[in-house]
Amino acid sequence: LYELTYTRRLSPDDIHRAIFKANLKADGEDTGKTVVVKFSKTYSKEGHALLAAQSLAPYLYYCEQEESVGNLWVVVMEHIAESDSQGTKAKDDVTRAVEILHSKDLVHGDLRRPNVLTWSGGAMVIDFDWCGRVNVARYPYSINLSDDIPWAEGTGRGEVIEKKHDMHMLSLLEL
Repeated sequence: LYELTYTRRLSPDDIHRAIFKANLKADGEDTGKTVVVKFSKTYSKEGHALLAAQSLAPYLYYCEQEESVGNLWVVVMEHIAESDSQGTKAKDDVTRAVEILHSKDLVHGDLRRPNVLTWSGGAMVIDFDWCGRVNVARYPYSINLSDDIPWAEGTGRGEVIEKKHDMHMLSLLEL
């Protein structure tokens, strides 16, 4: 049984992103661990857990849809302190993460720099809101299609997320 003490909102300027930092207790005992708690309409537990098992995404403490919070996904994951571990190792980690997802017929859909954590050990992929099965996962209708983001050809509101879209975004990723 986990108990959370919220310490701050991680996206205070964006009311649409419910992401918080919290301290974690397990069975009433303070674990000394800091976690990130995210509430989301959609989430791929499968994709996140798959990469977390390879240390390519933060460890998942909890990831379920909860009726008590409007049927949102409640995701409790390890907090990773970001650092400037950039370069070949970080890019190799993200490339390996994409390869692992694709080998299980999963796509991520949002491989932009804000969704990659760099740390002293390399890099981890985060934000599995759009992640899902090949030929099933679709871009949200709320996707930002401004010219500021160099999306792959075929990216659009409600369109199917394809492996080639992930590969396009990976090729542009600067770490």
